[in-house]
Amino acid sequence: MAVASPAAPRTAARGTHPAAPRHRPAPAPVRRLPPAPDLVLGAVVCFLVCIAWRLPWIGDLGQHAAVVERLTQNLSDPGSPLVARPGDSSPYYTPYTVLAALLARLTGLPTLATMSVCATANGVALIAALRCFVRTLSSRAWAPVFATLCMLFLWGTQLFLWSGHTSLSALCLSLSYPSMFALALGLYLWARLMRATRGHTGVRHWAVTGLLAAVLVLIHPVMAVGALIGCAAVCAGTVRGRDRGILARGAAAAAGAVLPLLLWPYGNVLSVPDSSALDHFHVVAYQAMPERYGLALIAAPVLLRRYRRSRRDPLVLLCLGTAAVTAAGWCTGHYTWGRVLPYLLLGLQCAVAVEVCARWPRARVERIRRTLLAAVLAVALPLGACAQAGAVLYLLPADLVPRAFADRVRFLPPWPDLEWVMRHVHRGDVVLTDHYVAERMLPGYGAYTVKPAWPQPEIPVAESDRRAADVERALSGRTDARLRRKAVCSAGADWLLLTWRQSIPPGQGFFTVATGPDKSRLVRVDLHCRST
Repeated sequence: MAVASPAAPRTAARGTHPAAPRHRPAPAPVRRLPPAPDLVLGAVVCFLVCIAWRLPWIGDLGQHAAVVERLTQNLSDPGSPLVARPGDSSPYYTPYTVLAALLARLTGLPTLATMSVCATANGVALIAALRCFVRTLSSRAWAPVFATLCMLFLWGTQLFLWSGHTSLSALCLSLSYPSMFALALGLYLWARLMRATRGHTGVRHWAVTGLLAAVLVLIHPVMAVGALIGCAAVCAGTVRGRDRGILARGAAAAAGAVLPLLLWPYGNVLSVPDSSALDHFHVVAYQAMPERYGLALIAAPVLLRRYRRSRRDPLVLLCLGTAAVTAAGWCTGHYTWGRVLPYLLLGLQCAVAVEVCARWPRARVERIRRTLLAAVLAVALPLGACAQAGAVLYLLPADLVPRAFADRVRFLPPWPDLEWVMRHVHRGDVVLTDHYVAERMLPGYGAYTVKPAWPQPEIPVAESDRRAADVERALSGRTDARLRRKAVCSAGADWLLLTWRQSIPPGQGFFTVATGPDKSRLVRVDLHCRST
């Protein structure tokens, strides 16, 4: 009995050929868009990058630009950043500003362009670090998005612009500051510690963590207080039971943190948090607190629930620690401790975002609570966004900003540039002026002022008072002509920048060389005058 082979091919009919195999074309690759949460975060980053290259000049930008300028000119012995004074280095010379100066020297970028690059890096780092930290608190994809929105808008109904704050308007003005990089580094440290305490990490990991903590302290010692409180809260909330290797890891972290602080060649940054020179500036952070921070209080019930679940919850410990430091600053009059407020607000904002994005509860009472929280947040975020609406105007040139809309949204316009002054003034020249804007902008262009616009820890109080007295005598029309001339010579001024109300000191040796848009006058001081 013959059995046909199953693999035998079929014979083709006479006069025909076997059919050729059909090759179907490969399907075209489907281009998928990134997930919606990443698109939202990308849009926020793009907005911050655009703001970074607009770089609106208000506030302390001149201070930090002056630090980068001095380091660019002389990396080993830059002197005081604001006044022509050799001697002790300033604690404002930090790893952040040193890296910015190295970037400027390697690329040849002007100081302000370098600050724009720093602002771009800070914006990307802040959003990435916040996402990294929130991902350790929640696995929900939208949690980092809601945390970012809360960070930008969940502040208050009154506009408040301050260094280190993360509201949208404050970010537009302070994105290039060292405090922004310190804030991003603090968030990354929290995420790094959260993962390290939950898993098994070696001594090297903890040594690098200690090194990053030391860099944070060197960059901004006051902001580092809030970041270190958060590090302690993470460790206290996640370390469980007896861990035999905790001593070795703690020693590695301490060694990584202490060595950079001891080897740093510039000013002593550890003296800054204890200094009271900046307290009269920071008292404003304690004023009108309900109007400036009230929207974040919707997180209070969320924190209470987290505390009931675990008394060692990291966000609860973070908020309690930073609130205690803030209250201590108010009670003692050491208002500089109010700089930890951004970390307190970040704890509240992250708690709300994580709670809203959590899985839908089964219990009816929990569903009602979640619905109420979502409804309150849906009202609070637009209210906060209305207070920050003026931030979008920083994308426009100053002459295109609609004045009616700017007044309605409480928009603070950038300061006018001083390019007309710097056409005549050279780097290193000393300008004597009491003009509010000029005192804060000229050091960023490379010039020196007679008296510092901000307190400088390296300058004794008596010397600062003497410099302020020389400026007052030189510009006062009621002072005797001889005393005015003597004050100009004592200050070592190369130029006078006078407002339209101030008169030129009588006598020879003063020559008006330019007049500004606001009728300010730039007066050159003859060298023979300064030598007499």
